[in-house]
Parts: sequence; structure tokens; C-alpha cells
Amino acid sequence: MLTEFYRLGTVRKPELMNRDWAISLSDNEAVQLQADYQRLLNLETSVAKSVPLNKQDSYTEMIGFPARIMAETGLIFMHDRAIVYGANQSAHQVEIDRLKAALESEVDNYNNKIAGGKWQYMMPGTVTGQNLLSWNSQVAWPWAETRKPDTTKKAIQADITRNASSADEQTTAGTAKWSVIPGLGNSGQAMALTPVNLNLLWKPGDVKAPTLNYNFKTDGNSAKVRIDFMPTFRIYPGMQLRVAILVDNKFISTTEVPGSNGKEDENGPNRNQGIRNNYVSALIDLPALTTGTHKLSIRAIDPGVVIDKISFYKN
Repeated sequence: MLTEFYRLGTVRKPELMNRDWAISLSDNEAVQLQADYQRLLNLETSVAKSVPLNKQDSYTEMIGFPARIMAETGLIFMHDRAIVYGANQSAHQVEIDRLKAALESEVDNYNNKIAGGKWQYMMPGTVTGQNLLSWNSQVAWPWAETRKPDTTKKAIQADITRNASSADEQTTAGTAKWSVIPGLGNSGQAMALTPVNLNLLWKPGDVKAPTLNYNFKTDGNSAKVRIDFMPTFRIYPGMQLRVAILVDNKFISTTEVPGSNGKEDENGPNRNQGIRNNYVSALIDLPALTTGTHKLSIRAIDPGVVIDKISFYKN
């Protein structure tokens, strides 16, 4: 349960959730997140029943309460998103009201009942100030929004999204390889180029560089691929953080991890949203391909790259 709690926390911590984030998700992403939040809530309920009575307070303090706050807050934003996009407003509003009441009840329990009320006034409720959207509010709750939702920023729906760890094939170069890092990234299975060593550098055309291969199908029209990287920096000033992109063993481009070159601070577009989202994306145009199965290859160039997901789009 804690592994999933931490993974969902890297997708968005409650204090970084807001309506803009929720409505920017594609429909598939929102459906998956809502299912993940509900699964975490159900799992916490199940685990809590197995905890001995004399351990309940400790369990709630350290595990149960944070997990439920994460899941219920996320569900509130998913239901609000559904309302924004025209779903049954009354049904989703009932769920929002129910979840809000559950949050208030859990905060009351934490503050006033656990261990005889030793945490009194510790946890804030769903109202933390006159302006719930200001920087010092715990969460930018959707019921405080007065702006018209900007639905133009809704992410384009991918035709296929794969975890980077699902590569159909990979090659190594001595000890250098792409390694699954359990718990890392929104997928919980991000692929890191290991070991991270300044001496492990490859030219874009080096066929011996560690490579991840993904098979995909096209209908003969042009397509795009989006690579979600972890928002990491180059490992030494003056270096870069790049991979080479190939289709059917033909070089397409060299792609730099957005925001990795140190030219922007934490307020720059890549760093600001990349840190909040726990990924930065590069969108790459693929050449016109014949109908059928093809191979996308991501080949190492610089050490320090971490890849989370691969998405394919038809134009």
C-alpha cells in the first residue's frame, strides 16, 4: 500500500493538486488515476481492518490518514474534472460532497480522538483561509475556483501508452544498461541508464550504445511519439542529457531531456511543471511509414537519463 501511496504522491501531492492540473489530463489518464485513487482507498480500508486495536492510533497517524487524504483529495479533483467536461453534474457533486465530509471527519479524528487528542489543532481541514487558491492554502480546492476552466489545455489522447520498462528488447554495452528502478516515476517502473558514470558517453550514431526497442504498428499515416523523462539535470555543467531516436534502425533525431541543460531555473516552463508532474516530455515526429509493425529505438548518449513512459499518436 505504501508503495502505491508514494507513487501517487509523485504523480501529484495533494498540496499541488488543482483544477488546471486535473483538466489537463487526457481522458485515459483521468480514468486510470481515478481507478488508482479508489484502489488505494479500498486497500487502506482492508489493511486497517487487520491492524490490532492497540496499534490503530499509530497506524492511522503514520499510514492510514496520509493514504486516505491522498486518495480522497485525488478523487475530488477527478469528479470535478468530470463535471467540467459535461458529465452528470449532480452525481459527481454528490461524490465530491461525500468525500469532503469524509476528509473533515478524518481530520477531526486525527486532531481530537487519536491518543486522547494529543494532536489537537495539528491537521487543517478543507478550509484553511479566506482564499483557498492562495499559495498558503493547503490545497487549491475546486469549489474555490471562480475562473472559467481552460479546457484547451487538455492533453491529446495517446493511441498507445507503454511503460518504458515494457521494452520488447534491449541491448547493453558492457556493464552499461537500462535498468528498472522500482517505485520510480509515475509508472513506478522508470528505466534509468546505469551506472551513472562520466566516462559512459556514446556518439548519436554508436550502434553499441545501450538501447531500448519498442515495437509499434502504424496504418501508413504519419505519427508522433512522446517520451516522458524524469525531470533530471545533466550530471555535470557543460554536459547534456540526450538520447538518440531511431525507427527501424534509421536515425531520426537527437532528443535532449527538456529542462536538463541548466538554462532555466525552477520557474521556467519545463522545470516548473516538470517537477510538479514528475515528468517532462519530448514530442517527436516520426517519418511516413508503411502499414504494419515497426521498431522505435531509444539509444543512450549521455549518462543520467531516466525514461518513464512512451506514447504513440496518430496524426
